[in-house]
Amino acid sequence: MGAASPPFQTMNHKKSTALFILSAFLCGYVYAHWTARDPSVVSAKSARQILFYRCPMHPAYTSTKPGTSPCCHMTLEPVYADDPSTPPPADAPNALRLDPQQQQMAGIQYGTAEFTSDAQSIRGAARVGVNEKHVARVETRLEGWIDEVFIHAPGENVKQYQTLFTVYNRKAVATQLDFLHAMDVRMTAVMAGNSAPIGELAEADAILAGAKQRMDAAGFTDAQMDAIARSRHPFQKVPVVAPIAGTVIELQAVAGQMLTPAAVLTIADLSTVWVTAQFAGVDAAAVHPGQSATLRVPLLPGKTFHGLVDAILPRLDFTTGSLQVRLQFDNPGLFLRPEMFGEIELATEPGRRNLTVPAEALIDTGRAQSVFVDLGNSYVAPREVTAGRRLGDRVEILRGLDPGARIVTSGGFLLDSETRMRQAR
Repeated sequence: MGAASPPFQTMNHKKSTALFILSAFLCGYVYAHWTARDPSVVSAKSARQILFYRCPMHPAYTSTKPGTSPCCHMTLEPVYADDPSTPPPADAPNALRLDPQQQQMAGIQYGTAEFTSDAQSIRGAARVGVNEKHVARVETRLEGWIDEVFIHAPGENVKQYQTLFTVYNRKAVATQLDFLHAMDVRMTAVMAGNSAPIGELAEADAILAGAKQRMDAAGFTDAQMDAIARSRHPFQKVPVVAPIAGTVIELQAVAGQMLTPAAVLTIADLSTVWVTAQFAGVDAAAVHPGQSATLRVPLLPGKTFHGLVDAILPRLDFTTGSLQVRLQFDNPGLFLRPEMFGEIELATEPGRRNLTVPAEALIDTGRAQSVFVDLGNSYVAPREVTAGRRLGDRVEILRGLDPGARIVTSGGFLLDSETRMRQAR
């Protein structure tokens, strides 16, 4: 048998064991006390959201408060929102869970379903033209030759009654002389007074009226007749004057040219212009006369013109089926010129408020329409909806979504593809 240990050695061994246990207890107490007081540790724990508590032995048992399980008396464990094992909501078994890093990589962005007015604007291609109510086509019934032309090219501005060109015609001189003679006959009858034979004044009036008719048929205006009567001399070269002030847009008069009864010059008052615009046929109901409009022309950057819808033309464009609309615009500074092209924007009348989502949020497969709704706790799920009209950059939602719902506005097609792949497994 071995020798027994001395009593003092046994006592030392027991003291060492007791000291070790006491040291371990003190270290654990100090560590627990330090971590409880350390702000970084506290904030890290408190930053995680606790959804509920569950039994580690029986996960089906859950509670909103910490405690022990009634079935096995084990301490309930917290379930955090960022726990990958957190189950999806019971009413959304096809929900997808994406942590913040996955959402960032997929480009997921969120928006809100909200009420917006269905007021919108429609746009159409436009072409500037002349206001046909303010156009004068200069014609002359004189036959002869153009002697002098005082307008050299289209684009020149003229004043009312300004001489445009002169015409030489020997018959016109004879017509003027007959007119002057008729005036002399009437003047003689007027001066004779009661001493003149009965009917002489009436006959003189008839002769003068016939002379004026021949002057008018020859192309003389009332102003020119008055000028001839005052000067008592016929025009050797008959002047043709501008009937209105405006811009020459067509010119076919050349010195030495033989005249035939036809339009040789066209003047347009461009202080107002007509603009013809085309809109999609589906927008026909939104266009009406008197509606305000805005015109922008690429050749005039930075300038905006405001006008009104003048008339809706009766015919649709045969090739495109588009609606043709005539609009009238004031043209201060004469910046707008015929045949300029631009874009018309019409503001429609404000109407009712509609529940809408950003257009990018809607996933339309042709058979169904849906959006992805944020369920919280990093879960999103598709929700079938019924879409209505397109209102600018948003889409009307008729059914399937509540106001204020948080939805995915970017990256929804990636989520839709992932959902379909999971369903196919």
